[in-house]
Amino acid sequence: MRGFSRRAINKLVRRLGPSADRVWRRVYFSRKTRPVWRMMSPDSPPRVIYFYHLPKCAGLYMNALLCDIAIDRGADYASFRRMDNIRTRESDRELIRFLETVHRGGLTIVYHHHGHMGMDELFEPLAAARERVRQAGGTLYAFTCLRDPVSHFISHVNFLGLDLNKAIRDESKHNFLYKYYLYNHPANHKEIRYDKEFFRSRLAAMDDIFFQEDLDPAIRTLNQQAGTDGSVTIDKRINETEYRVRPNDEQRRLIKELNPWDQWFYAEVAGGNWRSPA
Repeated sequence: MRGFSRRAINKLVRRLGPSADRVWRRVYFSRKTRPVWRMMSPDSPPRVIYFYHLPKCAGLYMNALLCDIAIDRGADYASFRRMDNIRTRESDRELIRFLETVHRGGLTIVYHHHGHMGMDELFEPLAAARERVRQAGGTLYAFTCLRDPVSHFISHVNFLGLDLNKAIRDESKHNFLYKYYLYNHPANHKEIRYDKEFFRSRLAAMDDIFFQEDLDPAIRTLNQQAGTDGSVTIDKRINETEYRVRPNDEQRRLIKELNPWDQWFYAEVAGGNWRSPA
């Protein structure tokens, strides 16, 4: 199997110690080396793990976990994140072209964050990629992580260093989770479509939606999807926000009241209503 080369290097690196591991990780996850790793993909049915990262919803943890799984399994790892956050025609083409190739074999792990399409427009290309992978005898597993909307709002305010009272009243900060799922980064938000049936149709892109409040099911499932021995995990405290401000009861009430679509999104997932009947 062509994938043996990467796994063999992994074993050697572990024997050499932490310094070698740090160098190997930089090389492994460099965009410049990705074409090489893709050529070394094993001759086996394709398996794709696709993570759509909603900000402040365990994304850093999940990305670190997926990186460790990629190293463990010798998987191709593709990161779609623009540091300037701006979506462009080229970033759209880059993602679409990539999705047109994921059925070629081996394990591919995808990390999707700022500067690319949201699930509003990505739904159909992702569905087409899923079908190509299925026809090649493989599986495409898409997931995201969600968080209690009040907790998310408070974390977002602290992360950006915003004034809490101003943020609570700022309409551009409202229903962030709902908007990001559909349209990705706020820099790219167009006219927002608030429609429950439409949103449910786009939730169908996901095989699973996990909660930051309990990541153990996600850890088990991702190890299972990747075919590990179930042992790949990392410290869950990897990205704990330092809270500068905390809301009082009235502020919490307002956050709930002014973010009804995030509240609905969370309740929809928690209640299992988003899943299509088998």
